[in-house]
Amino acid sequence: MNYLAVLVGGGIGALIRYIFASFVQKHVSNFPLGTFLINVSGAFAIGFLSVYLVETLNTPPSMRLLLITGVLGGYTTFSTFTLEGFGLLVEGQYLKALYYILGTNILGFLFVWLGKIIGERL
Repeated sequence: MNYLAVLVGGGIGALIRYIFASFVQKHVSNFPLGTFLINVSGAFAIGFLSVYLVETLNTPPSMRLLLITGVLGGYTTFSTFTLEGFGLLVEGQYLKALYYILGTNILGFLFVWLGKIIGERL
């Protein structure tokens, strides 16, 4: 049952990621903003849900697997992030690569922390 929860959640998360990133990239084509926003929002969501689902809602492990491992695992895009960051470097867009790589990592940690704080207070 746990495998099914991760499988279903991963498919849902990947679909959400694809739709969201496609929409964002139609409007911003010279920076991987879709992936950037997905990684930051995913960082917030995992920080929030890791606390809120366990400590506040006492959610069963299978539901946590579905939402955190599955949906958020499919939604966040670290492998895409690294490929796009590498692409910016190869193209010689060093300043954009710096903003993208540092911004994603710094804001990612910040949003995990923020999500955990909000999750603890609800």
